[in-house]
Amino acid sequence: MNNVSKGLLVLLLFTLGILACRDSSVPENLIEEDEMVEILTELQKTESELSRLNLKSYDSAVVAMDYLRGQILKERGEDTSSYFASYDYYGSRPKEFARIFERVEERLKDLEAEQSEGTIYRKESEGRD
Repeated sequence: MNNVSKGLLVLLLFTLGILACRDSSVPENLIEEDEMVEILTELQKTESELSRLNLKSYDSAVVAMDYLRGQILKERGEDTSSYFASYDYYGSRPKEFARIFERVEERLKDLEAEQSEGTIYRKESEGRD
């Protein structure tokens, strides 16, 4: 089991444990499953990049991740309220939540394969001709 799989499994189990007793009614601002997969994929990539920065303080990492989460959601036309409501909703449905994280893991593997083939370029390299 690679690091991505372990990280996703730990996150999934932790979240399921916390959310097991929450209200599971459908929120008005529910993010559709496909969009949730894309958001969680972007968040996982961002968290991975952030961890490589070796920030000295846990607080700094939390603040940075909160800011970056907000930016990702803004770029996708979502807000933190709808994200957390959707996360709680899917988290209260273990089968759906597991399916979402399986799709995130597959998406990350696909991106990793594309990157190793050289078909993905970092954003910083765009426009440097």
